[in-house]
Amino acid sequence: MAKELVQTYSSPGDTILDPFSGSGTVPLEAAIEKREAIGIDRNPYSILLSKAKLHPPKSEEEAKESAEKYLSKIEPESGVGTDDIPEWVAEFFHPKTLSGIVQLAPLLRENDEHFLLACLLGILHHQRPGFLSYPASNLRPYLRDEKFPRDQYPEKYEYREIRPRLFSKIERAFRRAPEFDNSLQQTIYSGDSAEVINEEIQKDRLDTIITSPPYMNKLDYGRDNRLRLYFLGVEDYEDLDGSPENRQQYRDFLDNFLSEATNALQPGGNLIFVMGESQRSGAAVDTSEVLANMVKNEEYGMSVKEAVQDKVPQREINSMSTKSETILVLEN
Repeated sequence: MAKELVQTYSSPGDTILDPFSGSGTVPLEAAIEKREAIGIDRNPYSILLSKAKLHPPKSEEEAKESAEKYLSKIEPESGVGTDDIPEWVAEFFHPKTLSGIVQLAPLLRENDEHFLLACLLGILHHQRPGFLSYPASNLRPYLRDEKFPRDQYPEKYEYREIRPRLFSKIERAFRRAPEFDNSLQQTIYSGDSAEVINEEIQKDRLDTIITSPPYMNKLDYGRDNRLRLYFLGVEDYEDLDGSPENRQQYRDFLDNFLSEATNALQPGGNLIFVMGESQRSGAAVDTSEVLANMVKNEEYGMSVKEAVQDKVPQREINSMSTKSETILVLEN
């Protein structure tokens, strides 16, 4: 969807903003399609993923050489460097594996090795042998020791060396790596979207804004990435889960954003929202309807140009998730 929206509502050389950029899908597609890209997010893991995608090493060989340099500086041993690690973190790893992660992650952070750090955190937890943790869920970190008891699967609780797993992850990343023009400016900001737009983006600079804003009390991104966030230096992940919880909070949130976004967007520029209908306790809340009514009733100087509804496949739906999405195109 991101590629199609970029191609439809912008042209090569344009500047595209995603103010809630998540893992960087829109900025990456913008870069591939020869647009300048700006992304904003307040989740450090999202920022890391975006920077890793937009600023990778020049080659797989270069990435492996850099990884080898940092790996040569660590000496994993059970108990080394792990005294202050919380129990909820330590329980996921063999003590020697944990020692290696605790030594390597700060080295990569301090040297702005976004790609390598994203690769390391990408193999942090799973039940497969190519990952670093004991058997665990990949999406939301929890141990799967009931399905894989230690006495029946002792091999799954042995030391897992970082080097071969990190190198395999690098290889997988480069097999999927797209090509794009590095001469075009690609910038990722960390912080509140409205504040960053106000402070960093000049008036009328943007040609197009494409985004999917947070839903009302919808997802717990901090909780779901709490293990990865810990190794990014974030211990209180709950601070990242502050989505609006009701219609009024959502209106206030959108009002704050729209007031800044319309100033940064060129006259005639498009603002494309991909918004969901949330199902919570049997009640549907159409967030696109909330936004459309605000645009019609408030003084933003924008008009609703187009609205297209897209059903989410049933296999992707659970009791707390979006059952349909609306692509809402606004014109400045």
